[in-house]
Amino acid sequence: MPRRRLVWQIFPSHLFVTLAAVAAITAYMAGRVNDLHLHHVAAELEVRARLMVDPVRAAVARGDRVRVQEVCATLATAGAARITVISPNGEVWADSEESPTAMDNHGTRPEVMDALAGRVGSSVRFSRTRQRNMMYVALPVAEGGAVVAVLRAALPLERIQEALWSNRTHLILGAVVVALLAAAASWLVSRRITRPLEEMKQGAARFAAGDFVHHLGVPESEEMGSLAQAMNQMARELDDRIRTIGQERNEQEAVLSSMVEGVIAVDAERRILSLNRSAAALLGLDSAKIQGESMEAVLRNLSLQEFIGRALESDVPIEGEFAFHSGEDQIVRAHGTVLRDAAGAKLGAVTVLNDVTQLRRLEQVRRDFVANVSHELRTPITSIKGFVETLQDGAVANPEDARRFLEIVGKQADRLNA
Repeated sequence: MPRRRLVWQIFPSHLFVTLAAVAAITAYMAGRVNDLHLHHVAAELEVRARLMVDPVRAAVARGDRVRVQEVCATLATAGAARITVISPNGEVWADSEESPTAMDNHGTRPEVMDALAGRVGSSVRFSRTRQRNMMYVALPVAEGGAVVAVLRAALPLERIQEALWSNRTHLILGAVVVALLAAAASWLVSRRITRPLEEMKQGAARFAAGDFVHHLGVPESEEMGSLAQAMNQMARELDDRIRTIGQERNEQEAVLSSMVEGVIAVDAERRILSLNRSAAALLGLDSAKIQGESMEAVLRNLSLQEFIGRALESDVPIEGEFAFHSGEDQIVRAHGTVLRDAAGAKLGAVTVLNDVTQLRRLEQVRRDFVANVSHELRTPITSIKGFVETLQDGAVANPEDARRFLEIVGKQADRLNA
């Protein structure tokens, strides 16, 4: 899966929670504002209706329906509301907008039933007469403790909705502004959280590239600050260890380079790990170009390959001697042993090569010299010994033979001296 930046994982969740909270609050406030406005309108209608109770009571007391109709029309014009007067039996006596004779019995209307019971009744419903949603507020008109009529005031909800839309518009605009501010705040918070992590990521990349001089800034938060301090400490320790390893490596390379013997190290998969200068010169290879290459692909001498293979398989050091053929015969003495780590696991093998060609030549010269000297010494000694034995056997009594034999002994002595 493609990896996303942390800021794009934190910011959307923060923004979603914030927008959900703003939307919920806006919806709740819109409902509350709607209810409050309807309650306010209902209260206002009640106030208007109460101002109309006395004129309606006087007209009803006289039983003059024409006067009741005139009062309704006058009051409706002054109050900008529809006024209806209903008898206790539900018959419509007067209405400011419709003919009472064309209207149904209103005795079952909820607000009328409340008013007939002596309470203030209110209702919001669809009016079949006006074919629109209306708000109704009904008051009882009492005379002598008895309800003689019901005075009802009504307003179309369209007028109320116009005011509500204005309130809702302001509320929505406010919610949008709050949402934008919340989005900006969420972005700033997300960046504040992720910026130290991005700086640590860049610092870790520099550490991985070997730049241990630059240290990370320590954020104010406990978690981020502890992480930055740990990474800085890690960088210092890595720098010290790499310097130590580099120094040891340089010393090791200096030792290997100064060795007359050739050194070849291979891993368990028979890949070249190391090749010093003497081994490269002996084998005619470039040590810088064969690191990690297969032993079989680099070493052309089959005897050497077999020897290194045996060293990898053997648990004890082994020795061997074989010839190189590079224009003139070369005799190489090899010592091989297994490489192991601190836990004793096998890592590979190391082979030390000694060019013993000159030594073998000197040994052959020595053997030839000893054989020649032995031959050259044996002949005169045998002759001297033979004539001495002859003289001892009695030839010394004959002066001529003795003199001749002694001359021969002298010549052989001169030959030995030569």
